Amino acid sequence: LMILIKKDDLVSKEDKTALRRTVGQANWAARRTRPDVSFDLMELSMKFNNACIGDLRRAKKVVDRLNMNETAVLFPRLSGKLAIQTHSDASFANLIDTVSSGQGHIVFLVDEQQRAANPGKPFPATNAELPVWGSMIFIR
Repeated sequence: LMILIKKDDLVSKEDKTALRRTVGQANWAARRTRPDVSFDLMELSMKFNNACIGDLRRAKKVVDRLNMNETAVLFPRLSGKLAIQTHSDASFANLIDTVSSGQGHIVFLVDEQQRAANPGKPFPATNAELPVWGSMIFIR
């Protein structure tokens, strides 16, 4: 007897708990050093009540991506007067449930002279301007 499992099949209560645990642990990494997985984790967290096999597979892919790519945060020597530059974006009803909305924020530590010289420039101009801390959601 062979039982076929489809990606749309709902998961057990134990699997839902495992999904919550996995997403929570991965979200810890995303909030600190891996904003590249934030959007996937946010969408997975919206599936907790009606999780299916496809969601478990997607969570596994996120964990695999976290394990495969080593994160390095480099801080070159900064000098001069520094400033904080922030950017944010939001979209209405753009998430998987077509009701919820997503938003993202990023904060940069920038050279004050460069910022003053380029007031209309929306993003950092050089490699010297690097993220200090960011909570980003990537909208695909």
